[in-house]
Amino acid sequence: MIKCVIIDDEQHAIDLIRSFCDKIPYLHVIGEFNEPLQAVPFIDKNEVDLVFLDINMQTISGMDFLKLYQISNVILVTAYPEYALDSYEYGVIDYLLKPIAFDRFVSAVQKVLNNKRKSIADINTGEASNDKAHFYIKTDRDKTIKLNVAEVKYIEGLKNYICIHTVKDKIITLLNMKSMQDNLPADRFIRVQKSYIINLDYFDSIEGNMIRLVDTDEAIPLGNTYKIDFLEVLNKNTIR
Repeated sequence: MIKCVIIDDEQHAIDLIRSFCDKIPYLHVIGEFNEPLQAVPFIDKNEVDLVFLDINMQTISGMDFLKLYQISNVILVTAYPEYALDSYEYGVIDYLLKPIAFDRFVSAVQKVLNNKRKSIADINTGEASNDKAHFYIKTDRDKTIKLNVAEVKYIEGLKNYICIHTVKDKIITLLNMKSMQDNLPADRFIRVQKSYIINLDYFDSIEGNMIRLVDTDEAIPLGNTYKIDFLEVLNKNTIR
């Protein structure tokens, strides 16, 4: 069961999303809010798997709401397509344009279900190379968080820090790429470019020198320095 919250300042939009949720057995709406700020304490106190969030609201925009509260597992809903690119910087699961088609709605929530199934399967099987199912990292202000290895899709090296992209969100830390690579299971994580390490469990395809990951719009470049090792891994597992 996926527990959902709907945040939209237009009641008819909430009614539509709820009606879509009612048609899908694994979705259960546990909260509806016309005022986005009222949703914050509810989400903090309850187990929420998915938030449907409108962008254009009067009190606070959906984008500003994401910046302030960093809520995970969000599907954005709006009538304006120009926000789509910026929205993915906050790790949103999908972006639905109004008027919402039901088949497009199903496609978006299926991503959430797939991620949840994978997490449950990994927990049940204890799946993690080198007996390492999780690790801990420090983020800002000496905060330490726990990350599941199976949920890390790729790591991106930036100027003075790295960004860990997970199935839920993005984590910023002052670690360097070498430290991350040395502490991740070598049979699952591979360096494909100076600034990128990917989890092979999320590899989808490669075309030319561009790598695509599952449910990730961004293409990751394959660097010449790492190309031979990466292609060798693929060749070993390619059926001929």
